[in-house]
Amino acid sequence: MGKSILLTYADHKYNRQIASYLLSAGHRLMLFFDRQHEAEAWRQQLPAEQKRRCFFLVREGFPEQNVVEIFEQAIQKMNGLDVLMHGYEDLNEASLLKQEPAIFASKTVQQFQQLFLLNREAVRFMIRQKAGDIIFILVNDALFYAGYSSSPVLNHGKVALMKSMAKELTPFRVNVNAITFGYYDPGFERAEKKEKRKKLEMFALKPPLLTWKEMIPALDMLLEPAVKHWTGQNLHIAACTDTQI
Repeated sequence: MGKSILLTYADHKYNRQIASYLLSAGHRLMLFFDRQHEAEAWRQQLPAEQKRRCFFLVREGFPEQNVVEIFEQAIQKMNGLDVLMHGYEDLNEASLLKQEPAIFASKTVQQFQQLFLLNREAVRFMIRQKAGDIIFILVNDALFYAGYSSSPVLNHGKVALMKSMAKELTPFRVNVNAITFGYYDPGFERAEKKEKRKKLEMFALKPPLLTWKEMIPALDMLLEPAVKHWTGQNLHIAACTDTQI
């Protein structure tokens, strides 16, 4: 029997690939979308059996008074909550800071407020059932030097929050971890891929550029860990990338 998983930022294609993998593995999902039409379009392409295990919430911000209701809906529709998975935002902080410093500041505050509110409600439920997992999905900041988007402010805040929560929630059997994807191939042309691999040789000689679809199964190490209480870790998925963000 699969797990009940709440996944944020489903508008982003990488998180939808994660959702597809989780559904194919038999899990039940509640996805947060920003736009109704994207949620409906994506749902239409799902097989009928997966549609029965996949639910959607179209968010309009995360005002505090709505978060309790959101979690009640998710728990009711999925018959529980085993995992809160914070999806990858695909945010280029350097570009945003350069273009619109005020928007960068307000967006950062908004992101952390959302993290706090979602974690608070998930933790309340998981503490009562003395079980659960909270997973942060990140992309390695060092990839900025190879032309990838990076979010160092958000990522460092998430890792700090993850480690703090892990210490506090260990007595309640709630695991809190992060998974950091490394260099990847979003669909490069052959020449572009060759040039990108040269830039990435700071990590490894001729580094293999995996697609997100190829890296996503690494999530199973957190969803079904070989060690029962594995918490407070930042798991890196790429050859020779640093284990410290």
